Formats: sequence, structure tokens, C-alpha cells
Amino acid sequence: MGARIMSILDLPNELIISICWYLSPAEINNFSKTCLHFSVTLKSHLNDRRCRKATVGEVQHYGFRALFLAAKRCDENVIRSLLSEGIVLALGRWVLVDMVNWLNEESITSLLRCGIDAAYPDSVGQTPLTVAVWNSSEQKVRMLLGHYGTEANISTRNGQRPLLLAVMKGNLPIIRMLLGHLHIDINAIGPRGATALHMAVLSGELRVMELLLESETIDLNIEDEFSKTPLLLAMHLASESNKGLAILDRLVKDTRVLFSRQDRLPVLHYAACYAQPMITRILQSSPWNCDVNPRDLDQRTPLFYALGPGNLFTGDKTGAIKMKENLDVVLEDKRVDVNATDIWGYTPLRVAATSGNLTGVKVLLSRKDIDVNAKCKTGKTILAALIRRAQFFHIPEVFRTFLADPRLDVRGEYTALHMLTCLNKGHLIQILLRHPDVDVHAHHPGAFDDWTAIEVAIDHGFPDIVHALGYERYYSGC
Repeated sequence: MGARIMSILDLPNELIISICWYLSPAEINNFSKTCLHFSVTLKSHLNDRRCRKATVGEVQHYGFRALFLAAKRCDENVIRSLLSEGIVLALGRWVLVDMVNWLNEESITSLLRCGIDAAYPDSVGQTPLTVAVWNSSEQKVRMLLGHYGTEANISTRNGQRPLLLAVMKGNLPIIRMLLGHLHIDINAIGPRGATALHMAVLSGELRVMELLLESETIDLNIEDEFSKTPLLLAMHLASESNKGLAILDRLVKDTRVLFSRQDRLPVLHYAACYAQPMITRILQSSPWNCDVNPRDLDQRTPLFYALGPGNLFTGDKTGAIKMKENLDVVLEDKRVDVNATDIWGYTPLRVAATSGNLTGVKVLLSRKDIDVNAKCKTGKTILAALIRRAQFFHIPEVFRTFLADPRLDVRGEYTALHMLTCLNKGHLIQILLRHPDVDVHAHHPGAFDDWTAIEVAIDHGFPDIVHALGYERYYSGC
């Protein structure tokens, strides 16, 4: 009779347990299934092998899988057993971040009840809440926000926050949940200094922006890293699409928005400079606090920007049409001061005339309240400045248009005729002589030794000017 082969089950329990210390988690698991007698006994050794004595690779595979399957079954006893064996220390406190996408709300709740950290971030700063928000998992977001350990304002390494992510996704239910959280900071800054309102404007989501504006604590005037407020971003968007116009229109109706700030160019200046009449009209239509004559550091109003040489549309015929449209909109508001002066005492009309802006000159001269004889701080009139500018620019059309205005005083303390004669501008003298108030016999006391214009021309040796003034006219007055 042959000897009976000894089974491993015939070995003493202590020896079997010692052998299990050298088996892999898979082998221990198979052995416990083979012998139900040892299943309870070996359970602690299996957990210990998964959690503490396994290699890093084994922990990632077996430990994570064990915790995941226990959570999926909502088996809180196994979860607590794994936690007591140090599974979190082996996998990392951010283990819930890796599982939140694959578990339902009940499973996540089981993990949280057993003590899993709900707010610990992973290596890139993501938390379970940020992952749930990014994946638009409304039920998970609601469940996580209801947990006392959840941090609603936590930021990832690149500055993203749950509210910013929800705004980027345009998910209104999740945004409402976040705004309803007791500790939410609606003005928290994200990447490049942007707030949730910046994100809503940039994405063109009007409904999202309106939802944010319902908050009493929102700050509408925060600047990002590029010194842009939501209002400036809305203006940029409005220049590109009708959706942007709707967003801008809603934003300017809020009493909390500022149209100008200290050491910052007012928003109306941007609209005027870049010839955006629709934007200008929306800004001026604000029923609350839009000053239509705000000043920049040089004390210039938006009207200066619409007229000056820095305007983009001062060249061809199409540009002139765009400029006129822009000026007409700026001047629609009767509060606009057409005679405003900057730090040098220059008026918008002077800026338009000296820059050769014929369209601007025509539009301003059509105003009944325009002062065509305004003087700067040095006492020079617009006509005198225009004549001096003639040394460098060919501006006969502007000169002719300006002289045609009946309100213009050509006599002044500095006769225009003397100045043009001294500058040898015969073509402009011919235009000036058509004005009924020009006196070719007028004497100029002071700089020209009480001479007449023709005496100045003779003294300077300008025969063309002498001819233009009319030699016989000169002698006829003697």
C-alpha cells in the first residue's frame, strides 16, 4: 500500500500562515478560495500583503483594486479593514481623485464615511470636486459639496478652481450649487488673474454671466494680469460678434461696474479710438454712472480720441465714412463737451484741424455750440495753430473748410495774412483772401515792425506772395 501524499492542508496552521507571507496577493487569494476554512484567517494576511509588504507595483495593482472593488460594493467593513492596514499611506491620500470618475455617489459616500480625505489634492492639485466639476457630474458635485471636508475654493497648480471650471463648461446647475456653498469665493482669481466673471465674458455665455451677477458679493472691476476688467473684455468681444454686444449691454446696466479708474484709460476712450460706434452707444446709454466726458492723464476726453491722429480710420474714403459714423454716435449724447480742453488748452477742433482730419473738422463745425476761436494756454487760436501746421503738412482743404465758417475771426491779435506771408504759403493766401474780413492793409504791431503783409513779403523777397496780395491793391491803399 503506497504512502499517502501529504496535502498542504495537513500542515499546521502556523506553518501555512508563515508560507503565506511569501506568496503574492493573487496566490493568497486563490488559496483562500480553495480552502474556505482559511478564508477568514488569511484575510488579514491578504490585506497586509496588499498594503504594506507589497512592492510599489503590487500596491498600485492589488491595493487600489481591492479598495476600488470594496467601494463599488459599498462594503464599508472591507474599506475600514484596508484603511486600518495602511492602504491610504501606500496609495496616497489623493486616492479618491483617481476613483471619483469610476464610482457612483453611493460608493463615494461609503469611502467618505470610512474616513477617506475629500479635499486632498493629487500631484497636479486636482481634488475629487475639481474632477467631478470638469466631468459635469452634477450628482457627485452635490454630494461632495455636502461633505464637511470638501474645500470649494481649492486651486490646482495651474490656478484652476471648481467655479472657474464650471463657468468654462457653462454648466448652470453646477454653478448654482457652487454659488450656494457657504464658503465659496466668487471673486477667487484663477489663471492669469482671471475671475469667474472674466471667464464668463470670454466664453460669451450670457446666461452664465447673468447668474454670476446675481451675487451681491461679486466684484465687477477686478483686473487680470493684463489689466483687463470684465468690461474691457466685453468690449473686445463686442467688436467681433453680436453675442458680445449682448454681453456688453447687460454688463453696463449693472450699477457696480466702473467706466473709469484712477491711472487707467476710461473704457469710452477705447471705443472712440478704435471707431466702435455700437460699443460707444451702449456705453453712453448706461442709466447709472457713465461719464461721457472722462479724462485720461492728459485731460483728454473720448472725443479727442475719436478725432486725433491715433485713430485707425483717418485715411481713405471708407475710413472717413467710418470716422463720421463714430463721431456721430459720440456726439449723439448732448452731454458731450465739444469745447473740452486738455492740459495744453487744446480743443477737439484744434486737434482735428492740425492733424488734417477734414472729416472731423466738418462734423465739429456743424455743431452750433462749437467755439472756432478758442485759444490754448499760450494764447494761440486754432487758426494760428493751423497756419503753423501748414509748414509741415499740405492741408488746403482743411484750411478752406475752416475759413468758410462765418463764426471765425480772422483779424485777431496775430493776423493770419501776416503769418502766411512770413511762411511763404501763396496757395493758402489765395484761399484766405476770399474771406470778407481779411484786410490786406492791416498793420501788425510788434514782431513785424508795424508792417503790412505785402511789406513783409517784399522784405523777405517773396515775389509770388507780392503778386498774390496784389501790388496795385497795396498802393491803392497808401
